Amino acid sequence: MTQEFKINEKDMEYEFELDANGFIWLLNNEFQGSRINLGQEYGNIKNLNSAKENAREMLYTMNILNK
Repeated sequence: MTQEFKINEKDMEYEFELDANGFIWLLNNEFQGSRINLGQEYGNIKNLNSAKENAREMLYTMNILNK
């Protein structure tokens, strides 16, 4: 079962999806239906709190957010 969730950082809202295999996907609203996963090799993320932490790290890794 997939779960969509949002995180807010620096006055921006980002939409993600946690899929049934425990992978997180950044949903790109510019191109409807597109999803981005930055090379997550291991799924198995089991809860939304962990998914949100990993999603936030993904935004930093992709240089969408700066520390």
